[in-house]
Amino acid sequence: AIAMGIIGEREALLSGKRVRTAACGPLVTSLIVVVVAAPLVVAIALYLNTDLPWRSTGYHSLMVAGGTDGARRLQTSEILRLPDGRWQTGVALPCPLLSAHAVQAAGSVLLLGGEALPCSDALRYAPSAGTWVEVAPPNETTFDTVGGQAVTVVVGNESAVVVLGGRAVGSPTPSTSAAVFGFNTSSDSVYPEDTLFGVAVGAMPVARAEFGATFAGEGDGGVVVVAGGVGSEGGDPLARVDALDVATGQWRTAPAIPTATEGLAVVTVNGIVYAIGGAVKADGERIPTPAVHAIPFDFSAGWTSVANMTTARAFHAAVVIDSADGEKICVAGGDGLDGLLRSVECYDVATDSWEDVATMSVPRSRLVAFALHPK
Repeated sequence: AIAMGIIGEREALLSGKRVRTAACGPLVTSLIVVVVAAPLVVAIALYLNTDLPWRSTGYHSLMVAGGTDGARRLQTSEILRLPDGRWQTGVALPCPLLSAHAVQAAGSVLLLGGEALPCSDALRYAPSAGTWVEVAPPNETTFDTVGGQAVTVVVGNESAVVVLGGRAVGSPTPSTSAAVFGFNTSSDSVYPEDTLFGVAVGAMPVARAEFGATFAGEGDGGVVVVAGGVGSEGGDPLARVDALDVATGQWRTAPAIPTATEGLAVVTVNGIVYAIGGAVKADGERIPTPAVHAIPFDFSAGWTSVANMTTARAFHAAVVIDSADGEKICVAGGDGLDGLLRSVECYDVATDSWEDVATMSVPRSRLVAFALHPK
């Protein structure tokens, strides 16, 4: 319509002996370019804003899956695009999953253990394909534990998964186990390792469930840090922290967290270990806390308090996200003071501040979460 208007004006001007072809030529050319390019622009815009579960959402993405909404175990997953706070529906799990251990290894996400019957107790998510696959563990190897943790340890070009503690499904007794596994992406198998890069790994010094764990440091100078949790069914929360030296395979006691806590999340950013939230015991009750504490991974200094979360939570999930503004810690769901939570909030390491960023479609506790494209 705009182009026809320009042509009509040009014809009128010609009939009046006023010729402005030189001026109209560039304008008409520009309009032609716009008309030709518009469909492409619209197509790109639709692509960027369409909720396609198979499409990569980049470094600013957080995926949450499974857990419980308080009434049932969940099978659904959701993907949050952090720059604009948009959610898209993720690929559903093969079956409902509660209290699994999520680790990222060999470009994939592994979910180990948890309550996932009748599925395999090892699942893999391939971000590039957007699919879940049941992983084949070797004979007599099971990950039928809940309340434990798994971390990926990286030394040079090698990586291994260390599965820690928890308790067997149906058992009230926490474990001291610290088992090492490798992962073969070509055969979708998880296999036991006798050693961690040639070093035998000892059992954890104390039995734990509902604790937090992270790998911190670089290469064989790194440590696996485990913090808090409970040591027995119905027992009091633990403040104890232990560190596994990757170079020696030996455990050592580290400075205790300031408050005994269970159901906390533990992550590492730039060599700093963060213990986030959890439930503390007060007047015989387990009370979710918003408190966050930090310590250097080499324990060259003690624990310090950093900014509290905006919401007290326990049994939540925490993930380090690489954003345009630097690395952030994002936490999702969990048990709140007034019930299960739908909220997601992120911590800006540079400004020591938390911000609410999104709300999940359903409340989730004892869920798993991970970055689709971690740094």
